[in-house]
Amino acid sequence: MSLLAKLGAVAVIVWFYMTAKEKGENATKWAIVGFIGYCLAAVLGYFAIYKPLSAVFLTHGTASNPVMAILISQLPAVVALLAAVLIRKRLIDTIPEK
Repeated sequence: MSLLAKLGAVAVIVWFYMTAKEKGENATKWAIVGFIGYCLAAVLGYFAIYKPLSAVFLTHGTASNPVMAILISQLPAVVALLAAVLIRKRLIDTIPEK
């Protein structure tokens, strides 16, 4: 797991917790939902994006390029962060009007 993925997971937990506190919702529940959504999206990004792309780069011999290898290895974390944004938006939309 990349450093970006680990830092992203911590950031998502804190972000969801703080948002729930601001909105008057159950902060622990929101943090757990955000973390689980982040992890599922990261795993999905790993198998759907990273594995196929790394296989393509290995077959074409460009895997020796360290910059490209680092960039490709960060894609699951980026996908997970984008999913966290969508999950947070969905949670905010489900808050009943007071």
